[in-house]
Amino acid sequence: MNNLQSINAQLINEGVTQSKRLEKLNEVAIMQSKTLINSNQKALNDLKELQ
Repeated sequence: MNNLQSINAQLINEGVTQSKRLEKLNEVAIMQSKTLINSNQKALNDLKELQ
């Protein structure tokens, strides 16, 4: 969440419109969510291999 707030602040400083900021922040949030899901899936697979 802090990362998105930082990115939003940077975009505001760059003069990016609210609608464009929302698009960019949405893209970042989706990418971060996918990364977390993939990381969690890998950890689960690693645990399964240990059993």
